[in-house]
Amino acid sequence: MTAYLIVRAEVDPAVRDDFDVWYQTEHLPQALVAFDALSAKRGWSSVEADVHIAFYEFHDLEAANKLMSSDILK
Repeated sequence: MTAYLIVRAEVDPAVRDDFDVWYQTEHLPQALVAFDALSAKRGWSSVEADVHIAFYEFHDLEAANKLMSSDILK
């Protein structure tokens, strides 16, 4: 069964535009490879101001848990 890692970040409005560009062009593609994820998507909350959410898809819970206990996230 597919599993997801969901990352929620509250972003300072003063740096939101820079964060948005960095996350889309640098971090998301790098994290997708480093995490060995199947896919990665991101966006801004329409309910909470300045809240960014990223979704990383894994083949199963075991793969997601392997990442959570790895040195990659440290």
